[in-house]
This record gives sequence, C-alpha cells and structure tokens, in this order.
Amino acid sequence: MSSAKSPRGLPDPVRRPDLISASPNQSRIWFAGWSAAIRYYEHRKHLNVPSEYTDPSGYPLGLWIGQQRSLYANGSLTPDRALALSTLNISWPHPPGSFEDRLEQAITFADTHGTLALATAPSSSDGPIIRWLNRQRALADSGRMHSAWSGALNAVDPWWNPPWGVAWQHDYTHVCLQFATQTKTSSFEPTPVTGEDPYTWLDRQIAQLHDLHSQQVRLLNDLAAQHPDIHPHSLLLLAASAPRTRASHRGLKAARQFHQREGHLQVRLGHRENLHGDDVLLGSWIRKCRTNTAQLTAPQITALTALGIELEPVFQEAVFDVADTLEDDTWWAAPELPWVSPTRLFPR
Repeated sequence: MSSAKSPRGLPDPVRRPDLISASPNQSRIWFAGWSAAIRYYEHRKHLNVPSEYTDPSGYPLGLWIGQQRSLYANGSLTPDRALALSTLNISWPHPPGSFEDRLEQAITFADTHGTLALATAPSSSDGPIIRWLNRQRALADSGRMHSAWSGALNAVDPWWNPPWGVAWQHDYTHVCLQFATQTKTSSFEPTPVTGEDPYTWLDRQIAQLHDLHSQQVRLLNDLAAQHPDIHPHSLLLLAASAPRTRASHRGLKAARQFHQREGHLQVRLGHRENLHGDDVLLGSWIRKCRTNTAQLTAPQITALTALGIELEPVFQEAVFDVADTLEDDTWWAAPELPWVSPTRLFPR
C-alpha cells in the first residue's frame, strides 16, 4: 500500500490516509483542527483563514486549513473529512497570498535563480516574493514561524535563511553557478551584492576564512572540491587532515598574510609571522619550500608560484647500468655484418 505524496516542499502530516480512522492519535489531531475550524466559522461565517492565524486558544488554524487543502489537492483527504469541511463552505484552492501559494512561487523562483537567499529582487516582478521571503525570515528569527513552514522552506533551499545573512549566500550561489557553467571563452559576471569578480570574491573568502561560520567554510570546501582550479590557493578551502598538509596550509596562509600586508615576500630567515595568535617561522618555511621542491604537490607548487616564490628546479639524476653501457660499446665496435663472422666478436 503506497502513501500519497504532498506537493513539493509541503509538510505531509498524514502519511497513510487510509489508516486515519484507525489511528486514535491521528483522529485526535484532526478533530482538534476541526473543532477550531467550527469555532472560527461560527464567529466569522467563513473559512478564509489567513495562513498565520492562531486562534485564541493558541491553535494554528491557518496552518491546519492549508494542510487540509494540500491533502485534498493530492486526493489524500478522506471523503468524510472533505465533506465535513465542505459544510463550512471551505474554498479548496489555496487562496492567493497564502503560505502554500507563496511557497509554489518560491519553488519556481529557486529553480530560476538557484537560491531563495537573495538580498534584492532581480526584477520588479520578483518584488512580492522577495518581500514575502523577508517576512518569513523575520518570523523565523523571532521564533514565531511554525516548524512545518520552516521545514517546507528548508526543503526548497536549506540556506533560505542562513545565520550569516542572505548577502553572502547570494554571492556564493552566483559564484557557484558561474563556475558550473563556465567555458574557455566565457566571461564572469560580477557578484550581485559586492560587485566583485568571482576570483576576487574567492580570494577575500580565503583571506577571512578564520572568521567565517563553520557552515560557510563547508560550503566553500564543497565549491573547491568540485572546481579545484578556480583559484591558485583553493587548496586552502579544502580540509587538511594529514599533518604535512596542515603544516603546508599554515605556511601558505602566513605567506599570503605577509604578502597582502607588505606587497612582497622578501622575508628574513628568522621572521615569525603571527597567524591568529600562532607564530609561523615564515622565513624558514619559504626556504624549505624553495629547496625541497621535489616534496611539493602540483597544487602546492601552483600556490607558491602564484605568490611569486621562485622554486629551485628539480633535477633527477639519470640512472644507468654499467653492464648495459659495456654491451652498447661492444655492439658499436662490431663489424658491419656481425652475423657473418660472430667468432670475431667473441674470441675465445
């Protein structure tokens, strides 16, 4: 027996509508809403309940009515309950401006723009949905949003209301889409909030990585893992588990900090660079990188070269066998037709 599905992003309060009558708990939940609906109808003579309405007893009647409409649209509302609500003259379509109506608009908006976290409306026609989303964020931040609504919006975009604000999330989504669709001849558009090109925006994120929210760091990690060549220092956005990798990241961060402050990397051998309270022997680290190029990975070499650090070339000494050399000399010393008189080549 298959359970009915709710519209995309909508809460699904009843998983098995055919078992509703047999479940005392589900029946109690439904009749609590039904009783609130009767009280509202007796007082107002209609069931046009605003989505955010909570009755004097604290029951979220607006949410409940919206759920019944969604179940009815899905064919998941039992006939007896549909008939009961019809006696109260319920209008089955979601009214314009209701949460469910706006949620459908939000789904379309997210499909178009890749996110719900937009600081400003891309066009005048998007103004209503942006204002609605801003109101939902205000409700969520003040603790006045029902968990069913926040869950529905999270299903559309988990970062519709990020703790770091929508401006950063808007730029991040823009950068992700730019790199996902780039070609060799494509030009990058500036980020919508800060107006930076994606390379500059990423460079700033790397510089302030220490101050970002842990989930922001994770999002940047995901971006760098999918597109490792987006920035010469994108390896700093990846998690470093091995001690050698952590040490390399630590030195590279210190080198970036010194270079951004001084404009060069002419570092004294004994110089210590304070990196968020951690002293890094930067001069020694740079010298070690220059002289031990063979121990560096390709991304590390790219990162150092981008900072202007000149690395000593790696020369690999040729390996040969003396016996092979003697054999070659014997072959070249042979007569023009060695197969005619082989005994001359190997006298006894």
